[in-house]
Amino acid sequence: MPIPKRWSKLSKVENAPKKPGVYELGNREKTIVKIGEGKKLKERLSQQMPSIPKDVKFIRWQEIKQHEKREKQMLEEFKEKHGRLPKYNEQIG
Repeated sequence: MPIPKRWSKLSKVENAPKKPGVYELGNREKTIVKIGEGKKLKERLSQQMPSIPKDVKFIRWQEIKQHEKREKQMLEEFKEKHGRLPKYNEQIG
């Protein structure tokens, strides 16, 4: 099941589930700038909020038990399509 196409404003992080899943962060143009995962999405995203770059304005997520595997797959698909990792994934490897 692919991640939903519809973006939410970053302020909607409080609506993230307390379940495992993957997420994408988008800039003003809704271009993906980071792909991530967490055992508890709401907790993971809440922890990251203070350090999320100012150009990030949108978020979308998908609940999925095999979140680590799905994140890896999403990063590989992005790199295959764009020839690079998302902007903020490149900074960490």
